[in-house]
Amino acid sequence: MDAVDTRLVASYAVAIAFDVLMPVGMVLWARRRLGVAWKVVGWGAAAFALSQLLTRLPMVQVAQYFMRDALKTSSVLLGVWIVVLSLTAGLFEETARLWAFRKPLKDFRRWRDAVGFGVGHGGLESALLVGGLAALGLVNVIALSRLDPPPCR
Repeated sequence: MDAVDTRLVASYAVAIAFDVLMPVGMVLWARRRLGVAWKVVGWGAAAFALSQLLTRLPMVQVAQYFMRDALKTSSVLLGVWIVVLSLTAGLFEETARLWAFRKPLKDFRRWRDAVGFGVGHGGLESALLVGGLAALGLVNVIALSRLDPPPCR
């Protein structure tokens, strides 16, 4: 059982910190420099959560489960599925953005409001998806390094 290289752990830690702290820094910068309202940032983050995490991604997981065998054997179906995934990502996100700016943010129509919405949306995406997956990768590296390799035959 080999120990995990501390440089690898340190690089993961730096990447995770960047993925989580950079969005926080961007929100603070947008608030101070552009005067972005917390409401706009919050609805941007909520739009990402509603359009991707709570609706699209669960539906994609269910669909992929039922198509798993066909996706493994058909490169054409896999290509079509990639196109469907790309189109639905845009459709779900743009629908959430349209709804947010028509309903709760109907009085926020300035350029800085769009920036604030994007900072909230992208910030949550970066922190949860990118930072979360990096954290999961770090856990896997540490866990796998502690396993005993199978004996050679």
